[in-house]
Amino acid sequence: MMKRTMGGVLAAAMMMMSALPAAGAVDVSHLNGTSSSTLTQAAADMLPSLSVAPMTELATVVSYENGDLTVKTADGDELVLHTENAIVMDTQTAAAADLSALKAGESVYVYHDEAVTMSLPAQTTAYAVLTNLTDKHAPASLLTAEAVQKNDDGSVTVTCQSGALHLTIAKDASVQPFMTRNIVTVDDIHVGTRFLAWFDVAAASYPAQAAADRVVIPGQEDSRFLIFSKDGSQLTEGCVADGVAMVPVRKVAENLGYKVSWDGKTNTVILKKGETPINVQLGVDRYHTGNDRTGGVSLGAASYEINGTSWVPAELFQLAGETISFSNGSLTLGSLMLTAVAE
Repeated sequence: MMKRTMGGVLAAAMMMMSALPAAGAVDVSHLNGTSSSTLTQAAADMLPSLSVAPMTELATVVSYENGDLTVKTADGDELVLHTENAIVMDTQTAAAADLSALKAGESVYVYHDEAVTMSLPAQTTAYAVLTNLTDKHAPASLLTAEAVQKNDDGSVTVTCQSGALHLTIAKDASVQPFMTRNIVTVDDIHVGTRFLAWFDVAAASYPAQAAADRVVIPGQEDSRFLIFSKDGSQLTEGCVADGVAMVPVRKVAENLGYKVSWDGKTNTVILKKGETPINVQLGVDRYHTGNDRTGGVSLGAASYEINGTSWVPAELFQLAGETISFSNGSLTLGSLMLTAVAE
């Protein structure tokens, strides 16, 4: 009944990831007092799983009532979209749109959960509804950053769509927030950040190459994922903080062969594999390689500790030369695989 659009301008195969509050970057006070000795159980109890490979639909509006948008898909089937937490945006102006202003017969472009009920009409959860479509320009693509490379000219190249797209965003590109007052720049895109981008042409290669001069970064929603060892055994769970993939540092580091130590005087976790240490001072979004603890690199979220477990951005391991990338709905971190929690 439903069709999945893969690749190209109109496709946005993605993984919905977003913010778990964290000390130093965001608030984790709501998790304090949990009986779990780590964040794992709290995440399992409180957060939805990471949604992998949502569906995309060019659809026609039938009606909108009480937060539910009923559309007719290209197949002629009706689909009820629950839009309570959806991004609703005018794809021409990047401004918030009003679903109640839509008229029957108007075209919309939607991103929704691949889980669809067997009822008539079918129902599912919408992640984004894009309005004000035209034939001249493709609608914005809803993407999740799977790997981020900072280029010498100040631009960043973001891997998306399970590795099928390399999207370069210029340093001077228009980068704006959506429904928040945050000031955002291209440097706010990290592994795990969900964003919308406009691009009309992608080079006919694999991975496809494209350039975007306009990006919108919406507020990030909550999600979690499982972390597996290379042999397929489950190691632990991860989460996302402010659009940044976060992992429990000791379990991940030791599985990758790092020695992990703790400096109580400076509140610092020290990782070492080889001669160069990585220093992680809790509560600070600056990460240092080597013995020099001045300067450092921002990874978009401060490390934090909760119930004895320290959490760091997954990108930290990129500083040590590990490879970080999503593939086929999973994120590979060195020899580890991070994938969605099955419901």
